[in-house]
Amino acid sequence: MKNFKILSCSVLLAGMSLFSSCEDFLTKTPIADLSNKAYWTSESDLKAWRAGTYNGVQKIVSSTLLAWGELRSDDYYITLYANAALQLNSLDSNGSYCDWEKLYQVINRCNLAIENIPEMGLPEDVTGSYLGQFHGLRALMYFYAVRVWGEVPLITQSWDGDLNTKYNSRASLESIYEVIEDDLKIAISSLGNEGVYYFNQGAAYALQTDYLMWRKDYAGALKASDNLLALKRYEMVGNTTDWKKIFTDPTNSKEAIFTIEWDFEKNNNNGYGGPIGVGGGNAHYQLSNSLFQRMLQDKKDIRFWGVVDTLSIYNGLDKQTLAPGNSQIIYGSTGALANKLCKFFPVKSTDPAVEFDIPATSGCVFEIPIYRFADVMLLRAEAMIHENKPAQDIIDIVNQIRSRCGNTIVAKAEDYPTRIGMTQSSLEKLVLDERQMEFYGEPKRWFDIIRTGYVNEILDPHLSYIQAMRGEEPVGFGTDLRRVRFPIAKSVFTSNPTLVGHQNPPYSE
Repeated sequence: MKNFKILSCSVLLAGMSLFSSCEDFLTKTPIADLSNKAYWTSESDLKAWRAGTYNGVQKIVSSTLLAWGELRSDDYYITLYANAALQLNSLDSNGSYCDWEKLYQVINRCNLAIENIPEMGLPEDVTGSYLGQFHGLRALMYFYAVRVWGEVPLITQSWDGDLNTKYNSRASLESIYEVIEDDLKIAISSLGNEGVYYFNQGAAYALQTDYLMWRKDYAGALKASDNLLALKRYEMVGNTTDWKKIFTDPTNSKEAIFTIEWDFEKNNNNGYGGPIGVGGGNAHYQLSNSLFQRMLQDKKDIRFWGVVDTLSIYNGLDKQTLAPGNSQIIYGSTGALANKLCKFFPVKSTDPAVEFDIPATSGCVFEIPIYRFADVMLLRAEAMIHENKPAQDIIDIVNQIRSRCGNTIVAKAEDYPTRIGMTQSSLEKLVLDERQMEFYGEPKRWFDIIRTGYVNEILDPHLSYIQAMRGEEPVGFGTDLRRVRFPIAKSVFTSNPTLVGHQNPPYSE
């Protein structure tokens, strides 16, 4: 059980009450109103504050992380229950996924901790890990922010009551990047092996690798992943049973680095369960046919039979043999067919026609990996491509990822002949395809598409198919690549007049 989950309710609520008045960064409360000297006195105070901060991260996972990182990608089709705007590239500022309030709640909690912990007078061997976690979480929040919206307000201090600084405009990307980098340096130097449910040193190196790949600093990403490997805490699992434990028992997984738990009873809404399907309900989004066809290339791969409801698909397709091209996931279908993502549920048997222990919505608990070892290794493989490392070394990583999942398809170096430009592109797509298979159901795919620049190549055929099925003109993603960013929520402009006129184009406020 996670430490931040077993604090007494009275301690946690006491901590939460102190920052409830400062949650909206748009209408700040002076720092003096937070009774800091009365609160920041003991390690129990730190534990309560940390619990509240991780609770804020859980709310982001519950409410918007899938929308930010995956639902706009080619992993999914929409069903009758979905928000079509996410899939059809027709976002507007009214969507709940456009609101950054919960993200800034976490940032504000980190800011207050970073300011007050050094003044507590506690030994550094007590406070160091806490400070490292708050710096790491703040870096993670800002990294999500720049990938979703680009320039965002940069807030690193609590408000001192000066009316001239009450509202915050959007900061430059470079200034935000500087904060992310500084926070990561502090996190790396302060953290150790805090455990999978806390931001730890491995998570800091994983985030640093991810961040540097986003910045296209491939040499830096290789160095960051080298540092993760040097910890010797993580390794690839050896079989499909242990692969499943990454999502059902991360504390006992060699691949799990940093996991956030979403619990219906504690987090109190459909969260992850609504979009991907739980219990007897219908999912809002279903597996896309293009990804389904790739899964069918090797049905022994647990990333097929241990992730999608193959038994329901088999029955829904009149018990025909599941084969590439022969079996189709139809856009907009409802019911059991391809309608549940079962990655986070235990497997009842090892038969490819598999059933899962899928709980009712009210009993759902999801272990959502924020970072895991395979994530870093595939980012490392991508960086190796850009640093002109031997193709075989890159392919070896892909094959290791596949083999532990029971996949028998072996990538071969001779399939990637040495040709300037051609080899790099084909190898990058090999790695990108493997990431799609590996991280289906985890909020990675959208960010991967944006990072690698394959927006039109990947999304045009996917969206054109959906548009045609809806009787619309099949234009794909379109030529306005500014739309890869999300709009800023309309409520933000109402609360913060400084931001009026600074919506992400081409969206309206």
